[in-house]
Amino acid sequence: MSLKKQMILYFSCLMIGIFVLMEVINGAQAYSLLEKNITSSISESLGLGLQNMDYYFQNAGNICASIMADEKVQGILREEVEENLEGKILFRELNKMVSQYSITAPYITKIYLLNKDGKIMSQEVDGEDFAKASDGMGSGKTLKISSLHRTGYIAGDTEVFSLVKEIYAYNDPTRQIGTIVVDVDYHIIDGVIRDFSLPMNGMAALVDGQGEVFLKKDGRNVNWNSADEYKELFLELQDKDRVKLDGKSYIALTRQSEVTGWRMLALIPRDELVKAIFLQLRLTIFLLLICLVIIGLVTRKIIFSIYGPLNLLMDSMAKIEKGDFDTQITYEKKDEFSRLIHGYNMMVAKIKLLLEEIIEKEKTKRNAELYALQAQINPHFLYNTLNSIRYFAKSYQVPEIRDMTTALIQLSKASLSSEKFITIGQEVDLTRQYLAIQKMRYGDILEITYEVEEGLEGCMIPRFSIQPIVENALFHGILPVGEGRIRVSVSGVGQGIQISIKDDGIGMEDEKIALLNESLENGIGGKKQKGDISKLKNIGLENINYRIKMHYKEGEPKLWLEKEEKGMAVYIWIPERIYGDGSKDGMQGDPRTKAE
Repeated sequence: MSLKKQMILYFSCLMIGIFVLMEVINGAQAYSLLEKNITSSISESLGLGLQNMDYYFQNAGNICASIMADEKVQGILREEVEENLEGKILFRELNKMVSQYSITAPYITKIYLLNKDGKIMSQEVDGEDFAKASDGMGSGKTLKISSLHRTGYIAGDTEVFSLVKEIYAYNDPTRQIGTIVVDVDYHIIDGVIRDFSLPMNGMAALVDGQGEVFLKKDGRNVNWNSADEYKELFLELQDKDRVKLDGKSYIALTRQSEVTGWRMLALIPRDELVKAIFLQLRLTIFLLLICLVIIGLVTRKIIFSIYGPLNLLMDSMAKIEKGDFDTQITYEKKDEFSRLIHGYNMMVAKIKLLLEEIIEKEKTKRNAELYALQAQINPHFLYNTLNSIRYFAKSYQVPEIRDMTTALIQLSKASLSSEKFITIGQEVDLTRQYLAIQKMRYGDILEITYEVEEGLEGCMIPRFSIQPIVENALFHGILPVGEGRIRVSVSGVGQGIQISIKDDGIGMEDEKIALLNESLENGIGGKKQKGDISKLKNIGLENINYRIKMHYKEGEPKLWLEKEEKGMAVYIWIPERIYGDGSKDGMQGDPRTKAE
């Protein structure tokens, strides 16, 4: 199978596997998260519903406490009130005072008192009303509340929940002196349940302290009739979170009030929850199929966009294997492959250029070696001839000729030597010998100074590194102006040696300095000197630059020119200090080998 087909197959299988796994995990997580969020939200709503109901009953309880603490109420209840005119006046006064308390809570339909004998102290309420209120009384932790019942007030007829509290005397907390009854309109509780909404066709129920069940199945309808068919089931839900009702499975949630003892319940059909998840999954699967089609098209496009440039690269590599370095890939698109192909084309071009340079350098090296062999013939003859002239000058007592010949012999001897390195002290002596000869010719037109840092005289440098630069400074800087000075300095810079030759001669133009520095930076064999063997025939800056670059690592030694305020300066930096015995940091060996 080709790489292209493998990529399509593997990528498609990978994407399908990832999406299927994501759907399974997403479905499970979605169901768990949805159930958790719904149950958490509904449980919180149940608690808020109970808190709202507790508020009304607690407020009614607070009103009861205020009435019970009233001194007039305590006084009337402790006395024996007869059913005469005076008693009726007291009853009327007592009911008027109680009514003032009930005005603050519109949801309270009636507040009435009973004396210690159970006699109702209100003309608007009869004994049957209290019997209904006290029948099946349930209790929470703080309040006693009756079941829902209908009253028969003289002023009207309504359904209420009655809150009943005993009244005790201040001076004797064990002595009951009466009872207070507060009737709370059921519409307040009805409104709380009506406002309570459940998702997914859920069912809510309120179970009072007597176990009566009031249902809200759908919409805003509340069934305030006793739901006996659910009573036993709901009473068993306290410790369950799953229940079956009419053949359906429900998620059951319940919260109980610590004030009234009432419980709020909620039933969420599980099939509705699963339907919601499956609806989401169907939509996700549909989107998955669309995504897979899009991914397939995009994958095909991506694979072909990768495979096309690879074919071009493989074809080009096949040509290079056959030795054709003229191959270049043409690629019009502007993407990552364009940079890769551009780099590949540049690499091929540089390899071709490097091969040509290597061939050219080999030719240059062979020509230089040939020229060196030819040049060694004449200096031997010149050396022998100069020795003869020096002998005759000594015999005929001509000291000028003798001194000039001696200096020239030293220079010739140095040029014939096979040693590639000499000490800085020897190089300075060669420079002095050369200038002694020039002094015979031009007179005292030149003043030269040498400054060599202590300890560096014995350091090795390539032969003829200073003398040719001094020669250039004399002929091209000092002679055009008639006279001048040259200063030669050698100092240590870091682990290396820096040599500077400065003159106060005619100087050079900035543009020419820049061109020379560029030529020195490129070196022999570079773009500006490719194949130019003639420069090896003249001992100059190019020759020195070539030799120091050959003896040291590439990029380490440097030779450059700088313009002075008056004249020129040439700098040479050699990266290592190697002494005459070949030592470098305590090591022994050939200087060139050590440098490399």
